[in-house]
Amino acid sequence: MGCFLARLRGVGLGAMGMAEDRPHVVVVDDAEELRILFAAILADAGCRTTLLAAAPSVAELAELVPDGVVLDLLLGDDEDASWRLVEAMRADPRLRPVPVVICSAATPLLLRLDDRFAEMGVVSVPKPFDLDDFLGSLAAVLAEYRPPTA
Repeated sequence: MGCFLARLRGVGLGAMGMAEDRPHVVVVDDAEELRILFAAILADAGCRTTLLAAAPSVAELAELVPDGVVLDLLLGDDEDASWRLVEAMRADPRLRPVPVVICSAATPLLLRLDDRFAEMGVVSVPKPFDLDDFLGSLAAVLAEYRPPTA
């Protein structure tokens, strides 16, 4: 995990406007134990995190000024909440460029939706995930992220 920030800094991420030279990742997962796990993993990787149990509105998410979003595909009883959030993000100029990594234990569903993910610029990582694979996917999308200019 120690090389996570080194990989980001190696592509000039600190110069791209990220606050405190540490990426801010918003984690949306309805399972508390997974939010805690993501917080620990991302803190060890040098990220700032905001943990949410439910999909926020676009306005709420924009106020958080994320550099990336890690999103559970299935949030509680509302199977479409994640998709609605991603679609709303892609429609909002403030959030359109923010990378999204969808993590889910619903692997068959992830595979079926792979083309839709690609169309929306979303990366998917199945749970349980290999830590290096998850951090590598997140580092890759954060390295390509360019915050909107005011």
